[in-house]
Amino acid sequence: QQQQQQAVSSSSSSTDKLEILPYDYYGAYGHDLHKDYPYRDQALKLDHSFTQHPGCHEQIAAEYEAAHSGAAVFNLSSSGKFWLTGKDAAKAIDWLCTNDIHPEGRVIPTCMLNKYGGVEAVVTVTNTPNRISDHAITGDGDTGLYFIVSGSATANRVLQHINHVLQDEKFDATVQDVSRRLGCLNLRGPACSTIIEQVVTPANLQQLTEEAENTYLAAVIGGHNLWLAKSETGYTMHIPPESMTSVYAQLLAAAKASSCQLVNAGYRAMHCISLELNQCSWGVDVDYNDTPLEAGLQNTLSSSAEKSYLGKEAVERQLRDGVKRRRFVLVTQPDSPVILHGKEGVFCDGRLVSIVRNAGYSHRLQRSIGTAYIPKDPNMDINDGQFLAEGGEFEVDCMGVRYPVQVYLSLPLH
Repeated sequence: QQQQQQAVSSSSSSTDKLEILPYDYYGAYGHDLHKDYPYRDQALKLDHSFTQHPGCHEQIAAEYEAAHSGAAVFNLSSSGKFWLTGKDAAKAIDWLCTNDIHPEGRVIPTCMLNKYGGVEAVVTVTNTPNRISDHAITGDGDTGLYFIVSGSATANRVLQHINHVLQDEKFDATVQDVSRRLGCLNLRGPACSTIIEQVVTPANLQQLTEEAENTYLAAVIGGHNLWLAKSETGYTMHIPPESMTSVYAQLLAAAKASSCQLVNAGYRAMHCISLELNQCSWGVDVDYNDTPLEAGLQNTLSSSAEKSYLGKEAVERQLRDGVKRRRFVLVTQPDSPVILHGKEGVFCDGRLVSIVRNAGYSHRLQRSIGTAYIPKDPNMDINDGQFLAEGGEFEVDCMGVRYPVQVYLSLPLH
């Protein structure tokens, strides 16, 4: 709601924020419909359109641009965060995850599968001897500590899946939901390094230089303990909630001192970035009916023949027999007026072959993009057959009108 208010204030000539009343269920279920409600009648109407961009489109574009050419900060505190501990924690994480969770401190992308090879979760896991408590990061000597991070919308599902596996396999391990006990800030953009260099201690700065990318280190910003990891695109910080405001203020002050603007960015800009990077979002790009090989998540699979994990037999069978479909990226034409929202039909040579799974707007390409699972040609042998995406004319159906699209395994950003 706060993000929507900001969008309204940036799109409106008025600087007054609109009051948000308790949800009225549009007058259903015994609730009285709010009368003369500017937030609903003005602000939400900026977003209620299938045929044109929302009223906050330019604001999203500015946030996206800052994340690529300047500095942007995303509040990802709503993400799911879990600790897996116990005597069998190492065995449990090895069975749960398709990837090898080592070395210590490294942020490892991985899938968690069901016995059929379907993806139950797309998460990152860190094997660490340190523990984040409510107030600080400590090295308290606990063993078998694994830090798991999931998307916001899938947190409960991830927790449920882990608990089911722990019970089914009778592992002596416990998973603890600490999502509300840890905030998370993500900095993106080339100017972020200048900001971080001003706020961390000299010792932390040296560690950032020496450590490999995507490795968490215990850092201190203005006397506040946190976890900090550097990646190719920026920095991620996990922070106790009582320190969030202070750390955020110091980041803003450092940006101002460096004469660069640290732009507050939201989930819509992040969604655009994720789509362009072809990252999988569970529930749209991939779910329990899709396998890592079909979804293009081979980088989350261990290359070790010795490693066993739930669903490995199904994955190996698919590796041997070949996949019958793959996830592709759909790109509309440069001058196309269509705005993709997801669930549109995908046609090849006039025949319905799929639906759009995830969709959004690429500010880099200045057009709508989406993802869809494209099957192999049914008239050819599974092993020798070509994917429909490698030939044929593709279209998407939006509100009864078909628009041509190009199909790629990864987005051509250059």
